[in-house]
Amino acid sequence: MHEQLAKRLQVRVVRWRALAEIDAGIYDGYTYSQIEDSDPSGAVERAMDKLHYQYPQGESYKDVIDRLERVLMEIMRCECPIVVIAHQAVIRCLYGYLLDVDLNGIPHIAIPLHHVMTVLPHAYGAEKHVADLTDLTNEAEMATAGSAHEGAAEGIN
Repeated sequence: MHEQLAKRLQVRVVRWRALAEIDAGIYDGYTYSQIEDSDPSGAVERAMDKLHYQYPQGESYKDVIDRLERVLMEIMRCECPIVVIAHQAVIRCLYGYLLDVDLNGIPHIAIPLHHVMTVLPHAYGAEKHVADLTDLTNEAEMATAGSAHEGAAEGIN
Protein backbone atom coordinates (compact mmCIF):
# COMPACT_ATOMS: atom_id res chain seq x y z
CA MET A 1 0.00 0.00 0.00
CA HIS A 2 2.67 2.52 1.00
CA GLU A 3 4.70 1.80 -2.15
CA GLN A 4 1.66 2.59 -4.29
CA LEU A 5 1.01 5.81 -2.39
CA ALA A 6 4.67 6.86 -2.57
CA LYS A 7 4.80 6.22 -6.30
CA ARG A 8 1.60 8.16 -6.87
CA LEU A 9 2.80 11.11 -4.76
CA GLN A 10 6.37 10.84 -6.11
CA VAL A 11 7.90 10.77 -2.65
CA ARG A 12 10.59 8.77 -0.90
CA VAL A 13 9.58 6.02 1.52
CA VAL A 14 11.44 5.74 4.81
CA ARG A 15 10.74 2.69 6.95
CA TRP A 16 11.37 2.95 10.67
CA ARG A 17 11.14 -0.02 12.99
CA ALA A 18 10.00 2.43 15.64
CA LEU A 19 6.70 2.73 13.73
CA ALA A 20 5.88 -0.97 14.21
CA GLU A 21 2.57 -1.85 15.87
CA ILE A 22 2.40 -2.32 19.63
CA ASP A 23 3.93 -5.72 20.47
CA ALA A 24 1.14 -7.86 21.90
CA GLY A 25 3.68 -10.44 23.07
CA ILE A 26 2.17 -13.88 23.64
CA TYR A 27 -1.17 -12.53 22.40
CA ASP A 28 0.10 -11.51 18.96
CA GLY A 29 -2.60 -12.40 16.45
CA TYR A 30 -5.33 -12.73 19.08
CA THR A 31 -8.55 -10.74 19.04
CA TYR A 32 -9.52 -8.82 22.18
CA SER A 33 -12.21 -11.41 22.95
CA GLN A 34 -9.64 -14.22 22.65
CA ILE A 35 -7.35 -12.36 25.08
CA GLU A 36 -10.28 -11.92 27.50
CA ASP A 37 -10.98 -15.67 27.31
CA SER A 38 -7.30 -16.58 27.81
CA ASP A 39 -6.53 -14.03 30.55
CA PRO A 40 -9.62 -12.47 32.17
CA SER A 41 -7.60 -10.77 34.94
CA GLY A 42 -5.18 -9.32 32.37
CA ALA A 43 -8.10 -7.97 30.35
CA VAL A 44 -9.45 -6.24 33.47
CA GLU A 45 -5.98 -4.86 34.26
CA ARG A 46 -5.67 -3.50 30.71
CA ALA A 47 -9.12 -1.90 30.89
CA MET A 48 -8.18 -0.16 34.14
CA ASP A 49 -4.82 1.22 32.95
CA LYS A 50 -4.40 0.95 29.19
CA LEU A 51 -1.37 3.28 29.21
CA HIS A 52 0.77 1.12 31.51
CA TYR A 53 -0.66 -2.35 30.87
CA GLN A 54 2.11 -4.42 29.31
CA TYR A 55 1.17 -7.49 27.32
CA PRO A 56 3.04 -10.58 28.61
CA GLN A 57 6.37 -10.58 26.73
CA GLY A 58 5.16 -7.50 24.86
CA GLU A 59 4.75 -3.75 25.19
CA SER A 60 2.56 -1.15 26.84
CA TYR A 61 1.38 2.10 25.27
CA LYS A 62 4.00 3.85 27.41
CA ASP A 63 6.66 1.63 25.82
CA VAL A 64 5.41 2.62 22.35
CA ILE A 65 5.47 6.31 23.28
CA ASP A 66 9.06 5.96 24.49
CA ARG A 67 9.99 4.06 21.30
CA LEU A 68 8.51 6.84 19.15
CA GLU A 69 10.49 9.65 20.79
CA ARG A 70 13.15 9.71 18.05
CA VAL A 71 10.50 9.62 15.32
CA LEU A 72 8.67 12.54 16.94
CA MET A 73 11.87 14.59 17.12
CA GLU A 74 12.49 13.97 13.41
CA ILE A 75 8.92 14.92 12.55
CA MET A 76 9.17 18.13 14.54
CA ARG A 77 12.45 19.09 12.86
CA CYS A 78 11.20 18.50 9.34
CA GLU A 79 9.97 21.52 7.41
CA CYS A 80 8.21 19.52 4.72
CA PRO A 81 4.99 17.51 4.78
CA ILE A 82 5.30 14.00 6.18
CA VAL A 83 2.94 11.08 5.61
CA VAL A 84 2.97 8.38 8.29
CA ILE A 85 1.30 5.08 7.52
CA ALA A 86 1.10 2.98 10.67
CA HIS A 87 -1.16 0.90 12.91
CA GLN A 88 -3.71 2.50 15.19
CA ALA A 89 -1.73 2.33 18.45
CA VAL A 90 1.24 4.07 16.83
CA ILE A 91 -0.98 6.70 15.21
CA ARG A 92 -2.66 7.30 18.60
CA CYS A 93 0.73 7.95 20.18
CA LEU A 94 1.95 10.30 17.42
CA TYR A 95 -1.39 12.11 17.20
CA GLY A 96 -1.60 12.46 20.97
CA TYR A 97 1.86 13.98 21.17
CA LEU A 98 1.29 16.39 18.30
CA LEU A 99 -2.06 17.51 19.73
CA ASP A 100 -0.75 17.69 23.30
CA VAL A 101 -3.19 15.10 24.65
CA ASP A 102 -2.75 14.10 28.30
CA LEU A 103 -0.58 10.96 28.49
CA ASN A 104 -3.36 8.88 30.07
CA GLY A 105 -5.73 9.90 27.27
CA ILE A 106 -3.51 8.75 24.41
CA PRO A 107 -4.60 5.06 24.44
CA HIS A 108 -8.22 6.18 24.22
CA ILE A 109 -7.95 8.49 21.18
CA ALA A 110 -10.42 7.39 18.50
CA ILE A 111 -8.51 6.65 15.30
CA PRO A 112 -10.89 5.84 12.44
CA LEU A 113 -9.86 3.29 9.83
CA HIS A 114 -9.39 4.37 6.20
CA HIS A 115 -8.93 8.06 7.00
CA VAL A 116 -6.14 10.56 6.51
CA MET A 117 -5.50 12.62 9.59
CA THR A 118 -3.64 15.85 9.02
CA VAL A 119 -1.90 17.73 11.82
CA LEU A 120 -0.51 21.20 11.14
CA PRO A 121 1.63 22.32 14.11
CA HIS A 122 1.56 26.00 15.04
CA ALA A 123 3.44 28.01 17.63
CA TYR A 124 0.73 27.46 20.24
CA GLY A 125 -0.97 24.20 19.35
CA ALA A 126 -1.95 22.39 16.21
CA GLU A 127 -4.71 22.34 13.64
CA LYS A 128 -6.21 18.97 12.72
CA HIS A 129 -8.24 17.70 9.79
CA VAL A 130 -9.68 14.26 9.07
CA ALA A 131 -10.57 13.02 5.59
CA ASP A 132 -12.45 9.80 4.85
CA LEU A 133 -10.69 7.71 2.20
CA THR A 134 -13.50 5.25 1.67
CA ASP A 135 -15.31 7.66 -0.65
CA LEU A 136 -12.11 8.24 -2.65
CA THR A 137 -11.38 4.51 -2.77
CA ASN A 138 -14.88 3.75 -4.05
CA GLU A 139 -14.57 6.48 -6.70
CA ALA A 140 -11.15 5.18 -7.78
CA GLU A 141 -12.44 1.61 -8.01
CA MET A 142 -15.39 2.74 -10.09
CA ALA A 143 -13.12 4.79 -12.37
CA THR A 144 -10.71 1.85 -12.74
CA ALA A 145 -13.58 -0.52 -13.48
CA GLY A 146 -14.92 1.94 -16.06
CA SER A 147 -11.50 2.32 -17.68
CA ALA A 148 -10.98 -1.45 -17.80
CA HIS A 149 -14.38 -1.87 -19.39
CA GLU A 150 -13.67 0.85 -21.96
CA GLY A 151 -10.23 -0.63 -22.68
CA ALA A 152 -11.74 -4.09 -23.21
CA ALA A 153 -14.26 -2.65 -25.61
CA GLU A 154 -11.41 -1.08 -27.58
CA GLY A 155 -9.34 -4.27 -27.47
CA ILE A 156 -6.69 -2.81 -25.10
CA ASN A 157 -6.49 -5.37 -22.34
